Amino acid sequence: IFSLFFRRIWLPHASPVGTMPPQSLLQVDVIEARDLLNADSGKDGDVSDPFVRLRVNISSSGTLQTPCIKDNLNPRWDARFTFPLTAPLSDGSLEVWIMDKDFLLDDEIGRVLIPLAPLRAHPKTQLKGWHSLRLSDGTLKGSIHLGLTYVPQ
Repeated sequence: IFSLFFRRIWLPHASPVGTMPPQSLLQVDVIEARDLLNADSGKDGDVSDPFVRLRVNISSSGTLQTPCIKDNLNPRWDARFTFPLTAPLSDGSLEVWIMDKDFLLDDEIGRVLIPLAPLRAHPKTQLKGWHSLRLSDGTLKGSIHLGLTYVPQ
């Protein structure tokens, strides 16, 4: 009885045991990339083996990634990821890295940081666009095509 009283008085928004409150989501479609940096030798058709790593700073999902596509500077993934959001969209950003899969250590071949606040104006609408990739030296090389959908709770 005390715990029920405590929950009603001190935790008015607590969910019953076994249920979760509705949560806003960010859906990310990694569609394709083009004109990527070749981080491999280039001999005998040996070019980058790209894959994409994604992280949303306001999600508990951690870092997710696409499969690797062998020897391709213009890969197509058509992969979808869903991130549950743990904070307001205005505080959020999507970090995207394109990596070259190697035997020992993967190489970064481009990155982009996308603020999420503009998605609030378009709930449940997929916004597709090409995003320029920045290399580690700050120059731009290649781009990635993404679709972003904000699904509010």
